[in-house]
Amino acid sequence: MHVRTHEMKPILRCTHFGFPYEWTDADKTAARVIKEMQELRPVPKFGNPSPWSQYVSKYPTRDFLGDLYYAKVIPPDADWARLASLQLRTVNHNVIVAQTLQALDNRLTDNLLRLSSAHVSHEGGIIYYTDRLDRCLVYDYSFGRANTAARVNAAAQILNPDLLYDVDSAMSDKEGPSRRALKNALVFGHKIVAHRNTIVHVDRRRDESVAGPYIDTLVLNEILHRYIYERTREDAKNQFLSAVEIGSGCGLLIAACGQYLPSAIHLAAVDPSMAAVACTHKNFFANNRPHAKRRFIAICSKFEDTDLKKVDLAICNPPYIPERPGTRKRTVPTANFGTELLEQTIRTAPNFLSDNGLLFLIFSDLAWKEFEAAVPDGIECELIGPQSGFRVQFDQTDVLEDESWIQFLVDRGLDFDRATNVYHHHLKCVVAHKSRQHGFRNDQILERINLLNGGFRKQVGG
Repeated sequence: MHVRTHEMKPILRCTHFGFPYEWTDADKTAARVIKEMQELRPVPKFGNPSPWSQYVSKYPTRDFLGDLYYAKVIPPDADWARLASLQLRTVNHNVIVAQTLQALDNRLTDNLLRLSSAHVSHEGGIIYYTDRLDRCLVYDYSFGRANTAARVNAAAQILNPDLLYDVDSAMSDKEGPSRRALKNALVFGHKIVAHRNTIVHVDRRRDESVAGPYIDTLVLNEILHRYIYERTREDAKNQFLSAVEIGSGCGLLIAACGQYLPSAIHLAAVDPSMAAVACTHKNFFANNRPHAKRRFIAICSKFEDTDLKKVDLAICNPPYIPERPGTRKRTVPTANFGTELLEQTIRTAPNFLSDNGLLFLIFSDLAWKEFEAAVPDGIECELIGPQSGFRVQFDQTDVLEDESWIQFLVDRGLDFDRATNVYHHHLKCVVAHKSRQHGFRNDQILERINLLNGGFRKQVGG
């Protein structure tokens, strides 16, 4: 029977955050392997090797749940948390779904065991974001005796979350065990977040001043995976020998960089907060073995202490909410307010970027004016993803309680949604590099970025 190609198309072309379902060669390959698996007769029993299980095992950073939706293996309104909690080994369930969710289950337990020595609570909740940030799954977890084993149980899913911790969306219509798991993950004590096989832990009491992770952290992590980390090993060889995260917060981005950038032998993370330095250190080594690949790692409060002169990859997710005119400058840096780090990072990029170097920045469109004014001569910038950026909820309480500040930001483009009674803004992701006239010579990676950008915008329509 002839299968028409449009039958593989989903109802929606992109996720709530704007990531396409078909964007890269990897997306197309996943859809092809799913189709081949569906056409197998007889279908392999759960637990036996199959083309799909073998494919999934090759890519530990992806969970493939978005691919199941795209290929119509599961419907768009499927409750993935419920699917994950069922006894999937029975023949009554789809083998592709079972093998995918079992792989995710195994990876989450492995992730938890990495944190077993990081003073996490014996039991609690995990916020897990799927790749493409398709949606959020909330898991219960518990450690076994002496923290030598871990158990996870899918408790709830959050559809179309606007925030990393979307409490309102999560708690609605939830009862019993699901509500308890959500409270553990969203409200109490230990904050554990996993995305793309990187897991981080922030103790809300001991790490009170540590920034993140936020939804912009995960958007940037998703982009780095798609544009940088998912390249073939041969393609990445000698491309990025050094990497730094400026303003590391909890350390999720530099931890992922250490895991999935095999060519980088010198890694560094910088944050002016010593609490953030300690938290980054903890989370980096929870995801990267100290002796792995004989790398040099510096985690400190000052850039000059990293001993890095020119870097091939720089990552920065700075504070980006502009202060209204006439506001006194803050003496203590905050995780959200002010554009000083954003401006300083792009302004000094010629000093720390190598001739191969790329700087990935993510910030609000509300700060676009400050960013543009700070871009120095000799630096060129490419906008990653949709031209409009990634639409997210604006949830800064300090701003929302100040009418003059809100009006200042509304004039900058802050959007009020009357239907939901909330404000939204757009996250802009930019990759900056030296101009060719000033020494840039990494045309290969720039061509790849432009190619992916073209595919991205073609899928989402702009």
